[in-house]
Amino acid sequence: MAREAGELGPCDDAPACVKEVLDELFSGPVGDLNEAIPEGALLNGVRIEAGTAVVDVNRNFVDELPPGGSSEMMAVYSIVNTICINFPQISRVKLTVEGEGKTVLPHVDLSDPFSADYSLESLPVPSTPGVPAKPSNPKTSKGTP
Repeated sequence: MAREAGELGPCDDAPACVKEVLDELFSGPVGDLNEAIPEGALLNGVRIEAGTAVVDVNRNFVDELPPGGSSEMMAVYSIVNTICINFPQISRVKLTVEGEGKTVLPHVDLSDPFSADYSLESLPVPSTPGVPAKPSNPKTSKGTP
């Protein structure tokens, strides 16, 4: 998983701002990065509840995921990390599928909210040969805001 930068205009409504950022994520990468969100997955809505973003996706998010735990983790944490890095007031993300809050993927249980986990990200490619790249953010542990 790697970050891709983008620019959006100013926004004053937190749920609308989160939705705008996620719409960009769901539209796929601009560069040569692999898609994290399955094709056909749509964002149904976003609401904020006491520092937790509740993100509702359509059934295609689950049905179109490639098999395997790593593709599930990449899809889930691309949403979670995108929100948490762009909106510091949000420390956790709860994913629901068609409004159902107790969805369990084959390898990932979506029943509880997730905190960001930047350790899943790829390190940036060094710009100078022989000089190791440094992570752009400190690692956080799952379960800590």
